[in-house]
Amino acid sequence: MQIAKRRLNTFANCNPPFLALDPRLPPPSALNVSAFLNLSHRPRHLACLKRLNMKPAKPGTAVRILFIILLLSTNALAMDRWTALAMLESGGDDHIVGPAGEISRYQIRPELWPGGNPQDPGIALTNAQHIMSPRLAAFAQTHRRAADDFEFYILWNAPAQINHPRPAVTDRARRFANLVGSTKPRS
Repeated sequence: MQIAKRRLNTFANCNPPFLALDPRLPPPSALNVSAFLNLSHRPRHLACLKRLNMKPAKPGTAVRILFIILLLSTNALAMDRWTALAMLESGGDDHIVGPAGEISRYQIRPELWPGGNPQDPGIALTNAQHIMSPRLAAFAQTHRRAADDFEFYILWNAPAQINHPRPAVTDRARRFANLVGSTKPRS
């Protein structure tokens, strides 16, 4: 216990203190990580590292860590198709009823709703998947490939326009693909 307290005090006494390691603070940003990793190249911070029995980072470590952080942060923002669909259609709100009477977080038209409580996210997801399966199967049979995220949204919103979507549908499909995190550009 004494060793742990001494290590924490050593961190606090370093100039500047290693604030990124305090568990009460938010995780460090890429700039804080870069600054932290580059501290080992300055003599006054080498003394702090020696007191803590830590070795300075090898050259190039900062670049590798920043690349990994960037890679993880971009993937962390991507959503799965069903979450993105719910966010785009209703903001994830199960209680919203659309202008044409659409229900659930996926805004399903009443004539397509197979049954169950539309305010239950599990039932809404099951019903949405039930509606989309034949559309995706027909698309795969016709085009001999699976639908990408852009086409998935068109199949959801306006399946009759799959080959020639109108500008409003195209715009929403692009927004959907961005939410899902697609890297395939659509023209």
